[in-house]
Amino acid sequence: AIAGRDTLILVRVCWLRARCAAGLGQTQEARAGYNQARKDFRTHTLPYDYALTCLELAVLELRAGRFSEVQALAVEMGWIFGASGIHPEACLAVALFVEATKQATATADFASRVVRYLYRAQHDPALKFAEVEPGGLLPASLAPVRLT
Repeated sequence: AIAGRDTLILVRVCWLRARCAAGLGQTQEARAGYNQARKDFRTHTLPYDYALTCLELAVLELRAGRFSEVQALAVEMGWIFGASGIHPEACLAVALFVEATKQATATADFASRVVRYLYRAQHDPALKFAEVEPGGLLPASLAPVRLT
């Protein structure tokens, strides 16, 4: 049990380093760290952390104009919808992001908003996605979409 906990601590340190690298503009280091962390979160079946890591990587990739990489990430995120450990409203937020990538309307700003929501909702599953940043939360192409 201790070895497993230590492994997860190392994964979280890798994720934190990726976040720091992204904030410092070190995109190669950030990309490598995010990819390693999301692989490990998937291996350990941690859908919430996996979703956050994918979305943080998506922000980085969208800012770099690497939309095809973001579309691949969105496809890979599909497994979280059947996993336990992610509440319905968080699934909705991720589903909206996935839909935005399918419609080629995902932006770094929208991905950042989903990330902010997921962090806030992580300890408050009752928090509604639309309550975090009412108005302007969705890309225009998704505004009429109802996923609930």
